[in-house]
Amino acid sequence: MSSTNDEPGTGNTEGERPTYASDVALADNADSLDPEHEINVWARDNGLGLVPNVMKTDEAKKYAIVGLGAIMAITAIPLGWHIIDDGKRVLVFDEVSAVQVEMSLADAGELTPEEILQSVLTQMQAQVPGVQHILLELAGMPTIGFRGVKAPNGAAVDQAFMFKPCPVKKGMLAQVRVTAVPERMVQAMNLAEVLTRELKWMGE
Repeated sequence: MSSTNDEPGTGNTEGERPTYASDVALADNADSLDPEHEINVWARDNGLGLVPNVMKTDEAKKYAIVGLGAIMAITAIPLGWHIIDDGKRVLVFDEVSAVQVEMSLADAGELTPEEILQSVLTQMQAQVPGVQHILLELAGMPTIGFRGVKAPNGAAVDQAFMFKPCPVKKGMLAQVRVTAVPERMVQAMNLAEVLTRELKWMGE
């Protein structure tokens, strides 16, 4: 994986230094990636998914490399975050689920990422009339962000969607959905940027 100073990181706006995994790490160790951690045991016992295979851990730089079977890729995850894979999606989250990043594969057909984002916008506007949104680019990916979306528990959250082409499967995209309480959305987007920039496709 290419990164500045051999640490997984991402470029933000031109002129700014990259966001490193250590910038968004929540811990100094890899305990959250232990399959026997109580949160991971609960997820496993409730059929939500399993902790992916940890291929490498660097506690000094606060990241681990994990294999993601659901999207046929590997990536770097900052330490302290939990991650589960149920074979269809990958979910990265903190212990209180105030931040969630979900990754899955989607069949884009002939649609471009920009056209898919327009479809997401149309659907969201139908579900939440007047929802605030912004279009931007994150880690080279067209991205759309929303404010004031209602979570299943009724709380207002921010969300963002982005899509990354999968070069080893024609027409397939990595679909990334970021959900966070408003005060942690910046952190959530930085986490998503690290995860997506460091994606390496199996067989690439």
